[in-house]
Amino acid sequence: MAKKNVQAIACVILPAMTDCPLQTNSIYPWLSENPLLFLIGEAPGEEEDRQGIPFVGRAGKKLRSWLPKFKLDDCFAVGNACLHRPYDESPDGTRTNWNRVPTEQEMSACKPILDRYLSRAQSKVVVFVGGTSAKFLGEYKGTVGRMVGRWKEYNGIPCTVIYHPSALLRPMAKAKREDMERMNFSVLQEVAARLGLSTEQSNSDVDIRILRGQVLAKIVNAGWPRMMAAGKVREGWKWCAYLREASSQELSSLIRIL
Repeated sequence: MAKKNVQAIACVILPAMTDCPLQTNSIYPWLSENPLLFLIGEAPGEEEDRQGIPFVGRAGKKLRSWLPKFKLDDCFAVGNACLHRPYDESPDGTRTNWNRVPTEQEMSACKPILDRYLSRAQSKVVVFVGGTSAKFLGEYKGTVGRMVGRWKEYNGIPCTVIYHPSALLRPMAKAKREDMERMNFSVLQEVAARLGLSTEQSNSDVDIRILRGQVLAKIVNAGWPRMMAAGKVREGWKWCAYLREASSQELSSLIRIL
């Protein structure tokens, strides 16, 4: 959808301002013409504040690069739990600590507008991008790793969680980054399946990476010792060796069992 059409929707269904105490630009959600999937992050960053569109900075570009892999790039909406770029204000009025985590007060003030967009979009699935929106809006508990791939409901709509792409841009071991991306891919594949979209891949390596991500999410949520005790994996294997050595058939079988 063209930017002017998105702005037209904002004018029709939304007031010009929220009660949020932050005095930065209001970055309203962006909607495609058929937003079956609604992605909800934390808050706008510098580039989003400048352009007036959510998820257009480095992290946003990474998130958007994932969607075509699962045929989601023409049917999504993106927004944030807080519509304004967060900051702290010093006694002399100087703004510091840009891009901090938004407070519950700030997200609560923006929530009515986000919910009106969600209602207007009539999305079939909500994906919380990162732990902040998942905890505040979806009432998830625990670490982000334990949230990823878990399904609940938000405003009566099935919802789940992926790692925020900004987390994957931080310095970390390559293996850890690949694990996080695999888990995200497994969630997005399940989202596409729920929406009735084909996610057939021509590259078998992509297929097995997605399967590994699905199993890794199960390992994080259920615990490897419990899976070992239940006899669901080869005796004596450690989870990292299992992910590396198991065939696609073994991975698929384990997913069905779990």
